[in-house]
Amino acid sequence: MSRVLFLDPYHGPSHAALSTAYAAHSRHQVTLLALPPRKWKWRMRGAALAFEPQVRALPEPPEALVTTDMLNVPEFLALLRDALPPRLPVVTYFHENQITYPLPRRDERDFHFGLANIHTALASDLVVFNSAFHRDEFLAAIPSLIGLMPDQRPEGLVARVAARSQVLGVPVDVPDVPGPPRAPEKLIAWNHRWEEDKDPDAFFAAMEALDARGVEFKMVVLGQSFREQPACFARASARLAHRVAHWGYLPHREAYLAMLARCRVVASTARHEFYGLAVREAIAAGCYPLLPHRVVYPELVDGRAEHLWRTHEELVARLADLMAGPAPRVDPALRARAATPTFSQAARRLDTWIDELIR
Repeated sequence: MSRVLFLDPYHGPSHAALSTAYAAHSRHQVTLLALPPRKWKWRMRGAALAFEPQVRALPEPPEALVTTDMLNVPEFLALLRDALPPRLPVVTYFHENQITYPLPRRDERDFHFGLANIHTALASDLVVFNSAFHRDEFLAAIPSLIGLMPDQRPEGLVARVAARSQVLGVPVDVPDVPGPPRAPEKLIAWNHRWEEDKDPDAFFAAMEALDARGVEFKMVVLGQSFREQPACFARASARLAHRVAHWGYLPHREAYLAMLARCRVVASTARHEFYGLAVREAIAAGCYPLLPHRVVYPELVDGRAEHLWRTHEELVARLADLMAGPAPRVDPALRARAATPTFSQAARRLDTWIDELIR
């Protein structure tokens, strides 16, 4: 058993799913240090400084480090070079990256955050991505960012990062997939963060189109909201009040999963998604997925055409059909796949990689 330090600079829901799962289920002695999920830019720039005194206070130095893309690994290692082993194995898990993560329309991309991700990947012994889509998109974006450098452009970075890359999904905390569920109600679930990259405007436009057609349905709007949120939520809550079965975040996990289990369909309109944890949770709970044919979603449903849409008109027509007919059956194999990796499965995979690095 080895001493493993897990630094989680942005301890939000999906990030915490991985770090807490590993701390609880690893066969190693894991120390988890975490920072609140606030002001991501300051976390990337300041997490190394915030963690430094906490790491110096540990009774013994770690034998391996696991962290996420929100930590600037070279900065952290430099700050603590006198307190850490000279050859400390480092595993960095990429929940997202700052080269391709979509920004709000009013923001201008700061490419130094993307460079920090590249530096972190190169300073890590192992880089783990939450999906093959994410890995491939990050690797494909490196040359365009490096090409912005005025001179001294390094070569071979893509191959260097690819050689140390693996894929491991965020662990999913759902009950065991049960037998045939009761017929779900005519509810359409939307359970994403209330932010622009999830394109809630497109979802509510589809709901208004169904309403105009007189389709029998109600919508369940879940997901985490923030102080600032797209204006379409206020408009939709007023215009579609007669179509609302539930509106708002459910903080208790049991209530959240129970609400998903009532729904017939989970729909997504996201313009960008690295992993799709919310949709995976819904599928595991028994919702029939209807997802855009882009980003990670084809990977999530094994490319099954019946679960993918390409145009707004197709989305509306497919939703109308799913509400009109009998409750659609969700393939048990798809539900089981959505519910993996479990907490223990993810921990075992990380343990194996860390054992290989420590040897």
